[in-house]
Amino acid sequence: MKHIVIPDFHDFIFAPMSSNAWALLNLLLVIVGIFLAVLALADYLVNKRREKRIIKTATENSGTLFTVEEKYIWKNKFDWLIIAEFLGFAGVLVFLFTQSMNSFMVLMNRMTVAHTVIFIVEIVALRLVYRRERI
Repeated sequence: MKHIVIPDFHDFIFAPMSSNAWALLNLLLVIVGIFLAVLALADYLVNKRREKRIIKTATENSGTLFTVEEKYIWKNKFDWLIIAEFLGFAGVLVFLFTQSMNSFMVLMNRMTVAHTVIFIVEIVALRLVYRRERI
C-alpha cells in the first residue's frame, strides 16, 4: 500500500531560499499587470482614434481644438503609458526567467518582492496616465 506524505503547511506559504519553487502570488501579479497594460493600450488606441476624428471635425470647422498646454499633457500621459506598458511586459519576462513551473508551487518565494515592486511602479505609472489635469 502506498503512503502519501503531506508536508507541513508552512512549506506551501514561503519557499526556502535554496528552493526552485514557483510562486502563485507572482503569477497573479503578472496576470493582473499584463491585463492592466493591455487595457490601457486599448484605451489609448480607442481615444487616439476618437481624438483624430475630433481634430478632423474641428479643422473642417476652422476651429482650434488643443492649446499648447493640452498637447504637452497628452505627450506626458503617453510617456507614462509607454513606461506602464514596458513594466507590464517586463513583469512577464521576469516571471518566465525566474519561475520554474516544473517544480512545486508555493504562495511566495524570493522573487515576490521584485514582482511586487514592478507591479506597484506599473500602477503608479497608470495612475499618472489617468490623472485629471487642471488647465
